[in-house]
Amino acid sequence: MAQLWPSCVGLYNTVKDAVLSSTNATSLRQALDDLNIPKRTFNRKRPVAELYLLDQQAFERARDDIAAASGGRRINQEKLAKQCSDILKRPDMQVKRRVAVTHGLLI
Repeated sequence: MAQLWPSCVGLYNTVKDAVLSSTNATSLRQALDDLNIPKRTFNRKRPVAELYLLDQQAFERARDDIAAASGGRRINQEKLAKQCSDILKRPDMQVKRRVAVTHGLLI
């Protein structure tokens, strides 16, 4: 089973570094354009990367649930992103996300 999350986290960190390290406060859209990364790709991988960075245990549970539902075959990226997005919408995760954003860990 190929691991999706390292590529998601790597892409997310590349964009985050471009946004945060800019001397003239680059917007997310501008950073994506400068890095030649399609917005759709970033938006699809963003919830996976954010959940992985915020709470690896919750991420692993979501990943394992999807793997079990598919019979141990490949993990459907769309389903994983949807489940990660649903988890990130919970109030406790929104608090974690806000703290991470203020510390520069997330964008």
